[in-house]
Amino acid sequence: MTSLPKYTSSIILAFGALTFLLFSKTLHFEFLYWDDHVQIVRNPIVLSGFSDFSGLFSINENMRFMPVTWILCKSLIAIFGLDHAAFHLANISLHAFNSAMLAYIPQGLSNQFALGCNPR
Repeated sequence: MTSLPKYTSSIILAFGALTFLLFSKTLHFEFLYWDDHVQIVRNPIVLSGFSDFSGLFSINENMRFMPVTWILCKSLIAIFGLDHAAFHLANISLHAFNSAMLAYIPQGLSNQFALGCNPR
């Protein structure tokens, strides 16, 4: 396995940090009435805690099937309660990670193809 160029880790960190910085203002925002109240604040699947997993793998009244999201929401509620900042921080962190991967994956793929096309 070969390593990526030295500047790649800087680019990856920059993508993640820039994304975190751009979205960090949302930490102070409340839950939105558009979907947060339906998906989190008034969702019995999320609010039931870890004692009840019965609705996790079903489709809710909004025709949404989101077991991984609901498990994350259950975890956040168990740790932080219904603190909007914790939910926003989790989403910002996921966005930052995804943007860092957006910088990493093309570089890793280009190295794989370059190595395959240029035997030594």
